[in-house]
Amino acid sequence: MTKKLRSIHPFGLSNVIKLMVIPLVYILINSCDVFNSPSEIKLPHNPYDGRNPEAVPEVLNVDFKFKLSAKDPAIISISTKAATEIRYTQVNQTGDPITSGYQAVQSEYQLNLSVGNHVIAAQGKALNGNESVVMYQTINVVIGYSAGEECSFPLGNSDKEIVMCWIPPGSFDMGSPGIEQDRDNDEGPVHKVIFMEGYWMGKYEVTQDQWEAVMGNNPSYFGGADRPVEQVSWNDIQEFESSIDNSFRLPSEAEWEYACRAGTSTRFYWGEDGNAREISNYAVYSSNAPGGTASVGTKQANAWGLNDMSGNVFEWCEDWYHSDYTNAPADSSAWTSPSGSHRVNRGGSWYFNEKSCRSGNRYGDLPLVIYHNLGFRLVRSF
Repeated sequence: MTKKLRSIHPFGLSNVIKLMVIPLVYILINSCDVFNSPSEIKLPHNPYDGRNPEAVPEVLNVDFKFKLSAKDPAIISISTKAATEIRYTQVNQTGDPITSGYQAVQSEYQLNLSVGNHVIAAQGKALNGNESVVMYQTINVVIGYSAGEECSFPLGNSDKEIVMCWIPPGSFDMGSPGIEQDRDNDEGPVHKVIFMEGYWMGKYEVTQDQWEAVMGNNPSYFGGADRPVEQVSWNDIQEFESSIDNSFRLPSEAEWEYACRAGTSTRFYWGEDGNAREISNYAVYSSNAPGGTASVGTKQANAWGLNDMSGNVFEWCEDWYHSDYTNAPADSSAWTSPSGSHRVNRGGSWYFNEKSCRSGNRYGDLPLVIYHNLGFRLVRSF
């Protein structure tokens, strides 16, 4: 179909342009003060607008982000308000002067720092020339990333990504003490587990959307792209891992509990919560479940950024289930020898009460079984 050409305005094209341009120029001149210097423009009294002569910038925080190896620089972040330039350096103690010059504000900065604690001094400058008070902050540099640092990885050859949180190296006491409320006998003896290296763990349980993108099907009872995939057996997950070239795997039971506790030793990762007054803020469980699973990430995360480590669905681990921790590995590896009949799952679910959501609680199921409250999350080695 041939389009009709628009007819020329009866006033003539040149006159139309003039009629349009003249008032437009007038509007621009009067609204933007284009003939005035920046100092003559009247600004709103915004204390964080660096052009405001009275604005004073602030340095809010200095954080360690990551250090890939002993020879690589440490990457840090510096949060500011109203600053357009920043200067920073390592110092011996609070009060030492900053010797470096200013540079443009960026999202990340480099410093040659060894592993350990370091005092960092930082100062910001606003567009008006005002400088902030110097902030002194101690950061802990480790090989790897700061605890909870997030990173997205492609999920095999699918068009999906998986968000993961960095779990730092360290150690913890695995299991629960004999005096813990609702404790079961298979949660002891308490034993120290050492993590020589950090690892990545999925921020969320694997969703139905992610499973379907890799496997081409959705076995879940409760449908929803952002809900955790369930009704998948331990054996099914081995096939899933193979489909993404084994670039991800199930966590060992020690990796799971270490990440769940996130530096805590209490009944739950948010505290003892003996009367279950806080649990609804952190877990989808029998007393608040919407008749099934919920979308991942609807509850507050733990200190290392992981959501739904308590509740929503139980999560498969790599290990064979043993009746207690006698002779359990102390090096964070999966307990695969001697073999058994059941595989471990952890974390509680929408169908169970608060007892099952405790950080030390354990279950075991046959590797071929499926339930509508049993799913998984993935880990990735550094």
